[in-house]
Amino acid sequence: MLILAIALIEESLSVTLPQTEESQYPNQNEFRYHFEERERSLERSSVLKKAKENSENNLPDALSKIDDSFLEQSQLSLFLMAYCLLSGKGIQKDEEKAKEYFERGYKGYMESIKPDILRNDLPGYIPYFNAGDSDQFINPYGYVFNEEDMKLYIKEMEKQAEYNIPNAIMFLAYGYLGKFRYFPKDISKAKEYFYQARSLGMAEGSLHLGVIFHDGLDDGIVDLEKAKSYMEEAVKNLDNVNLYLALYAIEDDKDINKAVEYLTLYADIEQESDLGLMNNYPLEKLTEDDDPMIKVYLKQSHDGILMDKEGKEAYLKGDYVKAKECFEKGAAVNEMTEAAAHMAILYLLGNGVEQSTPTAITIIKEIIYTDVM
Repeated sequence: MLILAIALIEESLSVTLPQTEESQYPNQNEFRYHFEERERSLERSSVLKKAKENSENNLPDALSKIDDSFLEQSQLSLFLMAYCLLSGKGIQKDEEKAKEYFERGYKGYMESIKPDILRNDLPGYIPYFNAGDSDQFINPYGYVFNEEDMKLYIKEMEKQAEYNIPNAIMFLAYGYLGKFRYFPKDISKAKEYFYQARSLGMAEGSLHLGVIFHDGLDDGIVDLEKAKSYMEEAVKNLDNVNLYLALYAIEDDKDINKAVEYLTLYADIEQESDLGLMNNYPLEKLTEDDDPMIKVYLKQSHDGILMDKEGKEAYLKGDYVKAKECFEKGAAVNEMTEAAAHMAILYLLGNGVEQSTPTAITIIKEIIYTDVM
């Protein structure tokens, strides 16, 4: 049977599957795109599945766990051939040739998974890169992406954007906004993709259109009325837009009280969410088997949530000194943004601290960087 497996593996190396034409996508939507991608993956792996079934389970565990449907057939074939040559199973043993097959398979495998690394991992990092900050992309495989990789990925994302796939649209929008190395900056194109996102009901599209029209960016077009309109549209589905509205209330409308309203709303929503998190993951339910890092994270989060809650209670009683102390401790905890928002309120109103609008603005911008950018 191993000889049959080898024959099937060698056969798979020579198989050329037909390319799927664009005309085969009759409906431009996300389901159709992913469904057809899956179908092609299954087709490519069909010969390999037969080979593995006939290998009498002699493949090592690491290879047997490979998910065929997400690999190009040639790469898995090369890995299997390397194993057989190294072990002498069903074929004459040849360690040098086995090494050659393995290196070819690994190189091909890395090339084949680059789009998946980008597609799956990169969108998750998008909000945390300011323009020009991202140098090389982080990924669990240690692969460093280059300019050619980016060109290929842009084409892939443009294709997906035609199907209104949210991650693709936002990647292109952020890219043209100037957030990634090797990506040509173009504010007009960024606007187009943010408009597309907005048309699909994505609040992020409205948010960033508001930012673009407020700041002008490279095209110099400033429209404060339009910017505020987009922000008010976005805040209906994205509570952290209250931070932008608070900032605009201070800087553009010169309305401190309105800014306090926005900050209070943001802090209340965040506090409610975090209290829910604390109740869902109580510290007393953690066991010795739980990850120590998770324990540390939850302990810090719980401490920050409780500090902010205690500070808010003190603030409502008029004890601004205690409120300040609690908010400062809460804000010091990683990502405890509601406590920081409460600190901004103290500085705007001069409660428990010396009034300082510039300090409040700095805090709000720091929260935006942490929670939105």
